[in-house]
Amino acid sequence: MDGSSVRSALIPADSGQQEPVLPPILQQAVEAFESELPRLLESRRGEWVVYRGRDVLAFGTSKTAVLQACYARGYLDEDLYVTRVEESPPIHFAW
Repeated sequence: MDGSSVRSALIPADSGQQEPVLPPILQQAVEAFESELPRLLESRRGEWVVYRGRDVLAFGTSKTAVLQACYARGYLDEDLYVTRVEESPPIHFAW
C-alpha cells in the first residue's frame, strides 16, 4: 500500500475533507513496512509488527502484546505504526 493508498484509506474521496498529512515518522513506517512486506510474509506471516519510522520495535502474536512492549520502552502512540503481516494488511496506527 503506497502513501496515496494510506491517505485514501484514512479519508474517503467523496467526503469533501482535505487529505490528511501523515507525520513523517508514520509515513516512513508505512514505506518501510511496504518495502519489507515480501520478506516478512516469508518469515512472520500472521504476526503483528510495530514500526517507529524505519525501525521495527516489536513482533508478536497480538496487537496488545506488541503495543505493551513498546509502551514499556517509553514509546508514544502517535509515533507507532502497528499492523499485521499479511498480503493486504489494513492500516493501523496506535492511536
